[in-house]
Amino acid sequence: MFRPLLKLLDKVSVVKSLQDGLHQTIQRCGFVQSSQITGKNEKQIKNDDFMSKEIENYEIGKRWLAKMMGENADTFTQKDIDEAIKYLLPSRLFAKDARPMMKHPSEIFPAAKDKELIPKSTIYNIIQRKDNNIGPERKVRSGHKAKKMSAKEIKHLKNLIDQKKKVVIIDNELYFYLSNTNISGNAGFYSSDINTASNDVKLKVKDKFEPKLLVWIAFLTKGISQQYIAPSGQAVNKDVNDNIVFWTDLASSHYSRKVQGYLKAKNIEFVPKEHNPANVLELRPIEEFWPELKR
Repeated sequence: MFRPLLKLLDKVSVVKSLQDGLHQTIQRCGFVQSSQITGKNEKQIKNDDFMSKEIENYEIGKRWLAKMMGENADTFTQKDIDEAIKYLLPSRLFAKDARPMMKHPSEIFPAAKDKELIPKSTIYNIIQRKDNNIGPERKVRSGHKAKKMSAKEIKHLKNLIDQKKKVVIIDNELYFYLSNTNISGNAGFYSSDINTASNDVKLKVKDKFEPKLLVWIAFLTKGISQQYIAPSGQAVNKDVNDNIVFWTDLASSHYSRKVQGYLKAKNIEFVPKEHNPANVLELRPIEEFWPELKR
């Protein structure tokens, strides 16, 4: 169990301080020889000593403060500490800005990182996932961690996959403003001297109801449909009768009573709202299409 873990440490370039702590833990369990242990670098040793002393002083101060207030130090929270300081040093005797601050050192000093600026929590997470044979995490295109799929979402996906004899059509729509004010790149301007720039460059007038175009398009396994473009104020209205299923997003306009009643009256099959999974961008490539079209 621990041999692959040591190899992974070298692979992710973990600093010697982290290796030392892990090796010492493994050594205490009797799994490795002492010759395999590496030492900490000088900077990390000073940082650990400094933090340990600060934490020790913080605990001593917290216990003395709790004793003065007649409270139990083990249950004395940070909120109790702040209230005690306000009580012992009232504002009428001491200026508010002159009051001493008593916070845990981990809140005052930045979290420790290795020489490659990788947070230790990230390194531990990589080690844990590798040790438990867990695959890479699912990521959305924004770079943030995507939440794990719930049992309900998996059930919805299964209902979609079971449509074997039907062609699933993923359709979506987007409004494009003719002024392009909603594109971040058009929010600024370039000037060698902002003071000499004219007002029509620095200030941009924006209408309350700007003219816009509705662009509708559908994706399926055989390709994409012909785009439907309509000015603002018009709606998409297309009769389709075939062995297909429309998969829209979860916008409330798609599941209004009027829209669902119309689709059922025209015998157009669509994915019910209770079977439509949310935030599964990997299964909707049409979501990647709009940013490219905006460019």
